Amino acid sequence: GPRQPILSSKNFTDLVRESAERNTSTNGYIEPVESQIQRIDTVGGPKANNNYPAGWAWAGSSPMQWLKQVASHFGGTRNGLVVSWPNGIEGRDELRSQFHHCIDIVLTILELAKVRQPKSVNGVLQKPMDGVSIAYSFSDAEIPSKRRKQYFEMMGRRAVYSDGWVAGARHLGRLPWQYGYAPRAPFDKDVWELYHVENDFSQANNLAESNPEKLQQLVELWWSEAGRYNVLPLDDRLGERMRDSGRPDPLKTSNTFTFYGEVRGIPEGGAPNLKGRSHRITANVVIPEEGPRNFGHSGRTIRRVHVLCSRQLCLFYVQNFVGLERYTVQSTSLEVRGECKLGVEFIVDQNKPGTGGTATLFANGQRVGSGRTDCAVTVFDVGSHEYRPGYRHDSR
Repeated sequence: GPRQPILSSKNFTDLVRESAERNTSTNGYIEPVESQIQRIDTVGGPKANNNYPAGWAWAGSSPMQWLKQVASHFGGTRNGLVVSWPNGIEGRDELRSQFHHCIDIVLTILELAKVRQPKSVNGVLQKPMDGVSIAYSFSDAEIPSKRRKQYFEMMGRRAVYSDGWVAGARHLGRLPWQYGYAPRAPFDKDVWELYHVENDFSQANNLAESNPEKLQQLVELWWSEAGRYNVLPLDDRLGERMRDSGRPDPLKTSNTFTFYGEVRGIPEGGAPNLKGRSHRITANVVIPEEGPRNFGHSGRTIRRVHVLCSRQLCLFYVQNFVGLERYTVQSTSLEVRGECKLGVEFIVDQNKPGTGGTATLFANGQRVGSGRTDCAVTVFDVGSHEYRPGYRHDSR
C-alpha cells in the first residue's frame, strides 16, 4: 500500500500521546475516577481499550445476576445467538429457547455440512467432541431441548444445569473487576444457590432453602461432571494461572528471538516476555540516502517504541505507561546510511514487573544516547505503526 508520512520528532510525540490505550487495570494501576471521567467520550472508539467500565458491563447483563467471569450465574454465561441460513431454514424472525452451550455450535455445523467428526488430524488422534447439534430446533420451536445437562466453571465460580434447573456457587475470591493477586478464598465456604430457570430465566428466586434435596442432587452432579471433564482441582488464581497455563513457553528453552518482515500483532502470549527483564533489541536495517522509514517494536498502545525519524535522523526509545506517564530517550543526530545495525539495551532496576531502568541506544555498535524510565508496563505485544523490518531480540 502507499507509504504513510514519515514522522518527525514532534509529531511522533503527539502520536504516542493520542494513540495510547488505557490498560491501567491489567497493569496493576487503579486510575483515579476523575481521570477516567475526562475521557468518558472515548469509550467505544479507536483510542480506548474497549473493555468498557465494569459498572456498565454489570448493567448490560441485567436482568441476569453478575457479569463476565462469573460462571455461577447467567449474567456471566448466558449469551444471545443469531443463526442465519436462508436456504436451509424456512422460519423467519423466530425465537428458540432450548438450552444449549457454545460447544454445540461446531457439531451443528458438521451435521448441516454432512461432515463427520475427524478421528485423526495430521496424524494426531482426536478426542471425541462433546456437544449436541441444535439443528433439530430449526424447524420446531416447541421441541424439548436435547441438551439435558451442562457444567460451568471459571476460577472457582461454578454452576450446573440439568433439565431446567441450575445450581451455582459464586466463589468468594477476587471480583471480576479486581486485578492483581487477591487473597485465596476457601472453596468449602462457598454458598450454593438453586434456581428453576425453566420458569425463572433471570435467576430471581433462590430455592436452595425450600428445595434442599434438588440442590444436593445438582451439587453432586457438578462434582461428577467436574471430574469427568478435568476441572479438578479447583483453582481460583488469575495472573498466576494464566502464567502457569501449561502452554508452550519459548522463554524456557531460549532467550533469543528473531522476527522477519512486516511482523504485526503478535500477542503477548507469543511475544518475548520483557516484563521485569533486562533485554536487548537489535534491528538490521537499510537506510536510503533520502532518509529512513519508521520502524518500531510496540503494542497497539505504543507502550515501548524504537523509531527512526527522517527530518532529524534520530533513534528514539519511549516507555508509555498506559498513557499516564511517558519517558523518552533520544539519540544524538545520526549520520548513517545504507546497511546499519540499530538497537537499544534496557537494564531493569529490579527483576519484577513494572520496574524502571536505564535505556542505552546504539548505532553500528556505538553508543548514541541513554536515559532512565521510572516504570514500565507489564502487559504488551509486538506490533508496528507502519513498517517493520526484521529485528533480533535477546532477553536475559
